[in-house]
Amino acid sequence: METPLQTPNPPVNMLDGYVSQEQVMLTMYCHDSSFKSVTVLDGEGNPIFRVEGTTFGTSWSWRRRVWDSKKDCRIYDFRHNSLDIKNGWVVETPDGRKLCSLQHQSQVTRNHSSVDATVRTEAGEDVLVLMRPNGMAAITTTITVGDATIATIHKVEDNLPGSRGGRERSVWAVRIAPGVDMSLYFPVPNFISLWTQSLVLNVVHATSLIVLENYPVPPRDPKDSSWSSALRQTYRIWGNPRMLPRAKKPKSGVDEQEEPIAVFLIHRFAKIPLYYFLNWHVLPKLFSETVVELVAYDVAFPALLTRLSDVTAREAVVRSFIALSWIWESLVFLDGTNAVLAVSFVLAGVDQPSDWPPLFGYPTSMCGLRKFWSQFWHKLAVRSYSNYGRAFTRMLAFIIPGLPPVVYGAVVAFVIFLLSGLSHAVVSWRLGTSGWLDLQWFLLNFAGCFAETLVVSMVRRLAKRLGWARELALLERSWLGWFIGYTWVFAFFFWTVPLWKFPTLYRELVKLERWASILSKMTIVEG
Repeated sequence: METPLQTPNPPVNMLDGYVSQEQVMLTMYCHDSSFKSVTVLDGEGNPIFRVEGTTFGTSWSWRRRVWDSKKDCRIYDFRHNSLDIKNGWVVETPDGRKLCSLQHQSQVTRNHSSVDATVRTEAGEDVLVLMRPNGMAAITTTITVGDATIATIHKVEDNLPGSRGGRERSVWAVRIAPGVDMSLYFPVPNFISLWTQSLVLNVVHATSLIVLENYPVPPRDPKDSSWSSALRQTYRIWGNPRMLPRAKKPKSGVDEQEEPIAVFLIHRFAKIPLYYFLNWHVLPKLFSETVVELVAYDVAFPALLTRLSDVTAREAVVRSFIALSWIWESLVFLDGTNAVLAVSFVLAGVDQPSDWPPLFGYPTSMCGLRKFWSQFWHKLAVRSYSNYGRAFTRMLAFIIPGLPPVVYGAVVAFVIFLLSGLSHAVVSWRLGTSGWLDLQWFLLNFAGCFAETLVVSMVRRLAKRLGWARELALLERSWLGWFIGYTWVFAFFFWTVPLWKFPTLYRELVKLERWASILSKMTIVEG
């Protein structure tokens, strides 16, 4: 049953000319997952608003511009409050006049979709508008002023990337009461994941640098004491979790030659179209040829070891795709972003090529689970996490003296995986999903690396006793050694990634199928 709507008192009108005279039904089509391209249609299917996002790297505030489609004029901008840890947003006119401010009421709970908006009306009054989700999934959001429900926003479709084909990323139905500004109701862009992950990493980096490393304050440049010089010094520390470029010389003792800027730019520029083509053209075709279509039943059984005899060929294909696709998605997003930022900062003269090394290693580094994490995967947080691990081992050594060095190494590795799991869990918790799956998966990876260390150590020790150490070393470097290493990594991810990804995918697909079933039973009745 639909919630009855009431006309607000006072009227909620932040812009003149857009106040509804009667109850209005709008449909919003989001063409991408970040609300960078949105079209809003009226009840007759005519476009009335559109949203355009800025090109990546040109705005640090996730700015979205809202246009009147009929008049083809820009009516306001929607942007983030830059470094606001409370995740505040602002609506302002093209000339900078503030129309509305939005604030998430819960930053680290499942109720993060609750938003309070303060709207400055045409009459000069500030009206508090409350946006509250109906349930944890936030399928429907109710907007109220005082005791009056003035609008509802309902998600009609939510099509997952890779399986949506030509459909929109999401579709929303908006009901608006009379006397309400129609331009007000656009769902807040969902940049929470990236934003939260960045904040978590920055907090860990800052505390590690200041508290654990006691990093000294950089000396002021005697030749340049301006504020811009101090800002550059701060930027090089605050936004540099890996503390690049490395101050120490390479192990060879020979200074590494600086990569020529031309070569650096060619390498980075080449990645951007390559990643785009592979991710948006090749991968969808691969998905359509292998998985074809993903349904809830495909991801209903995350467990593997307890039901090996029940695994079908279809499940094996889905598991294989999910087990590998998360690596590719992370590589494209993180390394692609790194390439864009690297080109921007090097061309601007702010940084040198040595400040922007590649994030990921070569695919040949994935031969073995330990090599995957230590040589292939990015090391954005390794320095900070390792500092916490070493601090914990020092405390452990004080409590239990005489522990062998190998134990300390294992403890540091455990802390790194633990903090990785916790940081990802915070992001998932912020998005309203179970963060324990992230923590469980990273701890499983530690267990896998630990088991690999024990097995390899025992095999090498046995080979040494039998006098086969040279033969074993040759086997490890041969094609057979590579094959065993890659097979082990794939098998581990084939088992563990569904434990991590399937539950969330299942919930989303079930919701999608329910709405598809409801919509398929609807009929259009002409009056």
